[in-house]
Amino acid sequence: MGVLEHTLCLEGGEEAGFYVMFGAAASVSEAVNLCEKLFAPGRVEKEYEAVVKKICDDYSRVNVDVPDRNLNELFNYWVKRAIQLHTEVGTDTGKGLRDILQAAWAISSYDPIGARQKIIDSFKHQYAEGHTLRGWNPVDTHHYSDGPVWMAPAVDSYLKETGDFSFLDEVVPYFDKGEATVWEHILAGIRHSTGDLGYHGLIKVHYGDWNDSLNGIGIQGRGVSNWTSIAMIFSINAAVEIARYVLRDEAVVLELKQRAVRLNEAVNTYGWDGRWYLEGVNDEGKKVGSHEEHEGFVYLNPQTWAIMAGIVDNERMPLVLDTIDNVLECDYGSLVLHPAYTKPNPGIGRITYFVPGMWENASPYCHGTSFKIVADTFIKRGNEAYRSMMKVLPDSGLNPSSHSGCPPYMVTNMYYGPEHPRKGQILYSWITGTSDWLFKALTAHMIGVRATYQGLLVDPCVPSHWSEFRLKRVFFNSVYDIEFVNRNGKQSGINLIEIDGSVIDGNILPVFDDGKCHTVKVIM
Repeated sequence: MGVLEHTLCLEGGEEAGFYVMFGAAASVSEAVNLCEKLFAPGRVEKEYEAVVKKICDDYSRVNVDVPDRNLNELFNYWVKRAIQLHTEVGTDTGKGLRDILQAAWAISSYDPIGARQKIIDSFKHQYAEGHTLRGWNPVDTHHYSDGPVWMAPAVDSYLKETGDFSFLDEVVPYFDKGEATVWEHILAGIRHSTGDLGYHGLIKVHYGDWNDSLNGIGIQGRGVSNWTSIAMIFSINAAVEIARYVLRDEAVVLELKQRAVRLNEAVNTYGWDGRWYLEGVNDEGKKVGSHEEHEGFVYLNPQTWAIMAGIVDNERMPLVLDTIDNVLECDYGSLVLHPAYTKPNPGIGRITYFVPGMWENASPYCHGTSFKIVADTFIKRGNEAYRSMMKVLPDSGLNPSSHSGCPPYMVTNMYYGPEHPRKGQILYSWITGTSDWLFKALTAHMIGVRATYQGLLVDPCVPSHWSEFRLKRVFFNSVYDIEFVNRNGKQSGINLIEIDGSVIDGNILPVFDDGKCHTVKVIM
């Protein structure tokens, strides 16, 4: 805690002012230099105006207008602000590679310049053989299996929004040695992961996957992550789009698809537990997230990402959905796992040492819930996506801010779970990748307006009670003002689309790139 005192004596009608600079620097001399630079006459005012202008310019590029006023206020400003803070400042553990790349994936629609730089910064922290650092500032060299997963989706999103295809040829150094183009970085990550296999042809987990606390599963180099294997299929799907529509390289398309097929076969043969997908297999060959266990016998992420990766067949889908809806759901969101671990298990990791209902040990971890929301839209469950979003957002009907402690304008990292004595309360807000996914979930998957290589796709998946809603966004130097009319209470589906008064075929809006505003009406 710090206190600054300034004593000022003013005559009648006199004014005085002072500025305080707060921040971090690598040395005293650097701090002094920054102060001298920024405290030059007029500089503070100039910098402030520049910051305000950039925020206004960026944030106004994508705006929502839905029947829930709270969503409008959150997503038109606060959620975007949270993404910026999380990725530009980081957390107490530094800047996470997965965090930065998910932000780039999310913000490319309204801050493509920032997305581009975030991708480059992240790719600099990949090893030449393909795997990545967990994070930097300070450098974290622990080998988490999920680093390469986030690379292709971030670049794919940026390319679709900008058409800056030359970005694939930009040369970026590796962390340890050499350099490569952006596309070569992506391929290095995919080839590393799909070749770094352990039990049953699944990807080795090493020190953990998205779930940092599963740090005992593969520490000896044998354990595998079923979730990373599934998520890599999702990532390869994005890379295939780049190879096919941008590079026109069918040889690489074939290679990538073959790698995805092998993972798909492994996941659906050995990663299926009878009613849901496993989380993984540890060094000793014991299943994690299996009905054979008494604690932590089912995990959320393998189920939701299997839907997003498109690998769940019609026979298994009802079982997966039953698990998501009836086993892993609570009043505050979706549980990371169920039931909580109550006994330490070094063969799984520190997750088993947490108090039940805290952190990843059976809490409704909001990042995981945001994955679930997007997965709902993949199978056109608009009502379920909406219910989950309202649970995870602050000041919800089931968990008001007066109980949770979450500021009503900000997303939190997690709520304590039902098995914790402080259920529904939070540890901290702001610092979470949840904001990235919720922004993308609402704008690109629920309202359903998202960039493709052919144009702007319109594919809504909303709660049936939204009779009218709107999205206004910039795409290739044109403004698209899109009004949705849903008088029949549908969750998805389109009857017709009009652009500037003329009906079009299909549901892809053309690229105008003319600097004008185009009015779009969508009848569901």
